[in-house]
Amino acid sequence: MPAQALFADVQPVTGPLYEVRDQQVHMRPGQHQVEVDIIIPEGYEVFFPAGTELTFGQGVAFISRSPVFMYGEEGRPIRLLSPGGDAQGFTVLQAGKESVMRYVEVEGFNTLARDGWNLTGAVTFYESDVRIDHCTFTQNQCEDGLNLIRSQFELTASTLSHTFSDAFDADFCTGKISHCRFFRTGNDAMDVSGSEVEVSDCTVEHAGDKGVSVGEESRVKAWNLDIRFAVIGLAAKDRSRLEAAKIRLQDCGTGFAAYQKKPEFGPARIEVSEWWGERITRLHLVERGSVVILNSTPVETI
Repeated sequence: MPAQALFADVQPVTGPLYEVRDQQVHMRPGQHQVEVDIIIPEGYEVFFPAGTELTFGQGVAFISRSPVFMYGEEGRPIRLLSPGGDAQGFTVLQAGKESVMRYVEVEGFNTLARDGWNLTGAVTFYESDVRIDHCTFTQNQCEDGLNLIRSQFELTASTLSHTFSDAFDADFCTGKISHCRFFRTGNDAMDVSGSEVEVSDCTVEHAGDKGVSVGEESRVKAWNLDIRFAVIGLAAKDRSRLEAAKIRLQDCGTGFAAYQKKPEFGPARIEVSEWWGERITRLHLVERGSVVILNSTPVETI
């Protein structure tokens, strides 16, 4: 397995980039150029101080099987940069303890691709719980700006923008998204599959496909969302259920869509109360068998 090979016989040692002591890896403050992979095996804790700036070279990756604690501050964020758009992601795998990202800026990353092992996220947490607040993910050049897999999470007061495809993708996760802004995404702003998620007090602008996409038996509750300039505002598919309230839609192609995409699943359901819409080309698209209820009134299927 490529992942196993990456971690084989790896042991962090103190150097110009970080100091190792008592099973803790402490990134050194200041600006650093990263030209070789940072690989952290299990059994450590990784700390990033406020104001740290790491600029990653072509093909370079951060991969950790230990939790990360990134405590930036307002005015002194932690910055992870890939000016060439070709660094291979920031990845945390099976860390065993909740990670924290606070006041972190991630810009210009691609995703991990090693010997047939390919991920989809510029930032990926796989089977690794995480709390993210006051972070920025922008100009990332891969399928997902932020990809969480089989993890519990909180995403708060953060901005995800200018992503090649999806800004946020949660697969088989449980979590909350609140007070976030998503804009200029090539595909979906928020895409959840097989997950249970609450979304509140968020803004979506200029989504290349859906503002919120709910699939593969997901359960999502959403309230107080502003969605502008999306192809589809809210979509549920493949036996998913979306309950929403206080939804504002402007300049969208379709407001609400419910359908089945994959044969192994079934129809979907959307129920919305208190919604407002302006300049919506088609208010709803409902495939036969699926259900959309707007202000207690079922709408017709196609």
